[in-house]
Amino acid sequence: MPYIVEIPYEDSERFHMPSELTRWRQRVLGSQSRPGIRATEEEMVRIKRAGEISSVFARGTRTLSREEIPEDCVLSIFPERLKSFAPTWCVHSGAIVINQSVKDVLDRIEPDTHQIVPIDVTFRDGTPAEGNYYFLNVTQTIDSIIDERSTVAIKTDPFPGTRDYMEIRWSNQKEHRLTFDPAVTAGRHLWREKRYSTPEIKYAMSDALHDAFEAAGAPFFTSWKANERLYDS
Repeated sequence: MPYIVEIPYEDSERFHMPSELTRWRQRVLGSQSRPGIRATEEEMVRIKRAGEISSVFARGTRTLSREEIPEDCVLSIFPERLKSFAPTWCVHSGAIVINQSVKDVLDRIEPDTHQIVPIDVTFRDGTPAEGNYYFLNVTQTIDSIIDERSTVAIKTDPFPGTRDYMEIRWSNQKEHRLTFDPAVTAGRHLWREKRYSTPEIKYAMSDALHDAFEAAGAPFFTSWKANERLYDS
């Protein structure tokens, strides 16, 4: 059974990098109005575009153009503290940054599948962070969960104009049951589920990819094994 990948908010010291996408923000948003001053029409267009791109960072709904991808990430920490962070980070606006070890595993196990682009990572004084880093956009999305064999349900949103969505029903990981269709997951290693998203499932990954990350000492955020629902014969 696949692994479920989470970006744990309770472990912000390892996975949530205090940072700013400086050049991306300047290019996409431009100069901003002063606080308390109503934004101009042009500024509102820029804000809307920035929000849409940030949504892609978080949900991987499409491939980004080169102009939309952040080219730098400025860290708001001291260099020594960088050592305590994992090789995968969630940074400003929901963008994901990985280091060379994570990229190497993805290139070996699932090549030419994900959008992986070099990004300059520096500290506030302009000093480059040690190592090579990449922006990651996982756009591979499949529909592989078998609902009738899982602890899931359709959640109806009470607000007009909204749509129903799928809800995973468990109070802790030990109580969950998820059954994935092997015919759909075959050949897939890192993906997003079409009908399930954050906070329930950020990503799912194959056993092979999980084991490769572990062997390389390069965990991809945190993950836990999905439990299949069993039935009496």
